[in-house]
Amino acid sequence: MPETEEHRRERFARQKAGYDLARETMRAKMLAQSIGLARTHGYQWITRQMVADALGISAASVNNYYGQMIELKRAVLRWGVANGDAQLIAQGLANDSPITADIEPELRAKAAQFIAAL
Repeated sequence: MPETEEHRRERFARQKAGYDLARETMRAKMLAQSIGLARTHGYQWITRQMVADALGISAASVNNYYGQMIELKRAVLRWGVANGDAQLIAQGLANDSPITADIEPELRAKAAQFIAAL
């Protein structure tokens, strides 16, 4: 029996939903790996190749999910601020990142405590 237009649209919607989920899952994995790399090496020193090696993918794949590397680094800092990660916030402050420029005083103090403990 030939596929109806309604069935074709439903099939396409299911495929797209699966693609979108897979894409978001890979973006989340890249972000998680990048957060770990930032804690070890500093967010400003993360490279496309470092992320790719950690995930077992090609360096070009990082661009497919985040575009330029600066976007992934910004995502790391935004995650750090959103989650109150003192180490990442301190890195952003040390590098004059606009993402950490206007953070709440409590987060700034938390980052200062992290630096003082080093």
